[in-house]
Amino acid sequence: MIKQQNKQWRNNDSHSSIRRMVLQILCIFFYLISWVANSELLQGITNGSLCPDHVPYDKPAFLSYFSYNYMMISFVFVYPCAKFRRRCSLPYYLTVIWPGRIGFRKAVLACAFISYLLLALNILYIVGLHRISVGMSNAIFQLQTPFTMGLSVLLLNDKLVASEGLGVIVSLIGVCFILMPLFSKESETEEPSNVGDWSLMIGVGSTLLSAAIGAIYLVFWRVLSETKNLVPLDGVEGLMDTFTTVAMIGATNMLFGWPFLLFVHWIGWESLSFPPLSHWRIINTNAFVEYLFDTSCAITIYITSAIVTTVTAPLTIPLAMVTDRILYRELSFHNSLGQGFIGTALVVVGIILLEMKPGLSYCRRKGFVGKKKDKGIECV
Repeated sequence: MIKQQNKQWRNNDSHSSIRRMVLQILCIFFYLISWVANSELLQGITNGSLCPDHVPYDKPAFLSYFSYNYMMISFVFVYPCAKFRRRCSLPYYLTVIWPGRIGFRKAVLACAFISYLLLALNILYIVGLHRISVGMSNAIFQLQTPFTMGLSVLLLNDKLVASEGLGVIVSLIGVCFILMPLFSKESETEEPSNVGDWSLMIGVGSTLLSAAIGAIYLVFWRVLSETKNLVPLDGVEGLMDTFTTVAMIGATNMLFGWPFLLFVHWIGWESLSFPPLSHWRIINTNAFVEYLFDTSCAITIYITSAIVTTVTAPLTIPLAMVTDRILYRELSFHNSLGQGFIGTALVVVGIILLEMKPGLSYCRRKGFVGKKKDKGIECV
């Protein structure tokens, strides 16, 4: 009888693991698709190819601020959960339940900090693209992976087991396979230019800072989530908490992000002006896709980890290559698609190895939350 029960428990655990892995794969896939779609829309807006009469709207600061306000859409999902599952009002849930043990004030400050991280990340990345090639920018931004790993070990006290170490190595080899075609094209098409070393240093430095800020964003999201809740949330409760955090980041961006627009206007980097009336449709479409990307990124962090989320980032490169070929009939990477997909396969294998890490015990989580996490919020 006991053997039959043990066998049934093992079967249930196996089915649960399979369902969880399928959910993780679907979330990662949607995260990557929305990333590429957002990039295509943003590029089309800034260069005018998707704008009415092909008139570009090259205002990255305003586009970033406006798009992040769309994160407040998540309140639509939070309200029914608060009312029918928690049996409380939305204000009570936001001010008492969601902040957990850190309190509403610190939770809001943490969300405001994340919103500024997102604004700085996007602006620095665009500044880098103005001074270095896309291939070099993509290669530098992949340093987000070791940045994330280092911060996870330093701030989150993570310890890499053998399967995770092997997974990281395999994933980085896959990243090299994905990026090699980009460098090959750059070396073939590179032309002499009068751009000085100073401009190159600014481009490389801003892209490096963007990658570092991206790593801070990924790790700080987990710090905030685990600091608020002494016991990790699972299922609907964890998903509801994730949607609430996304919505609060959007709300704090709307309330506290506008001085950033005044700052870039004051330094003369971007003049403060609203887009033409004819451009609002494409700008709102981009903002909604940006919301889908940010939300799927947050959910991916919740159901996997910050390291897995950043390791999957290079998969957008072959995906973008295929998208460009479908949309624009671009054949420049036709002979390198096979190499890109080999790298993609290696990254996927690395992700599977990363996800083989055994779960932490409740005692370790409780001790970790009590000792390590307060620092992440106190510094906000």
